[in-house]
Amino acid sequence: MHAPQSGSDRDRAVGVQRYSPELPWRPRVSPPSVEDKDACAIYASVRRDGTPSHEPIERAIASLQKMLHRAGNVDGEGDGCGLLVDIPRKIWAEAVRAGGHDPSLTLDPAFAVAHVFVERSQELAQVQHDARELLGRGGFRILAERIGEVDSQALGPTAREEEPHFWQIAGLVADAQRRDRVLFDLLIALEGELGVHVPSFSATTCIYKVMGAPAVLGAYYPDLHDERFEVIACFGHNRYSTNTWPSFKRVQPFSVLGHNGEINTIEQLRQEATMLGVPIEPGCSDSQDLNRTIDTLIRREDLSLAEAMEMVLPPIVNEIRAL
Repeated sequence: MHAPQSGSDRDRAVGVQRYSPELPWRPRVSPPSVEDKDACAIYASVRRDGTPSHEPIERAIASLQKMLHRAGNVDGEGDGCGLLVDIPRKIWAEAVRAGGHDPSLTLDPAFAVAHVFVERSQELAQVQHDARELLGRGGFRILAERIGEVDSQALGPTAREEEPHFWQIAGLVADAQRRDRVLFDLLIALEGELGVHVPSFSATTCIYKVMGAPAVLGAYYPDLHDERFEVIACFGHNRYSTNTWPSFKRVQPFSVLGHNGEINTIEQLRQEATMLGVPIEPGCSDSQDLNRTIDTLIRREDLSLAEAMEMVLPPIVNEIRAL
């Protein structure tokens, strides 16, 4: 009498080849411990004790890398991934101190950070000059700036061709009570008037994203391996978008969400969003349009996240009945 063979033993006996989930191709046979029913790779970590730590960032990069088979790739390069994290206040405290300001201002409720992508075809110095004037008119006082805190050698050839300048700006809004609305309006103005892409402009969170795989993300942004970068919550997304060609601009997550799927009525969403006064940017993915709609309803119309989601994504009646 023979003992029953395990799944892995049977695979070896018949010569079934398993591929690593960390490599940019889909396994022929799912690993025995994985029930693969999802789409894009999504990571979330929130520390229950509420104390900041660097660990969630390192774990996020490793976890997204293990889910690389859930992402896409173009010419062997990952098609995009990113992290939405708490503002690294210890890093910014040093930058603010170096600028001659009190580093404790990074803990002020009015403190905010913008991440800006400037295309290489644009004149960087002119864009920076115009952006500073625009921010000044909006009552935003700049305390510190960082430009090019990246390692371009980490990128693949395709991503390197369209790599933007990475510009970080930190400062104070004039009206802390209206900061979310003010920051959103400034984000819209920067994109609309200067033709830049603003992944995030917030008093609480910031976004690091790259056209590449998670291992590239960690190598491209030295900040992500800086022990001073401590967070309570960390959210990751591995796969750029749907219905569009990948680019730095379209990499997820966006300012509010990482959209795992596509919208079947893309044009209807854009038309109805425009009717609501949502500033939809041309050339964006449907995921970006959804994010911009949700963000507008929250920051301009004072809806909660749940209210905005219920308005934009109507309930699936049959699913509710099943539950």
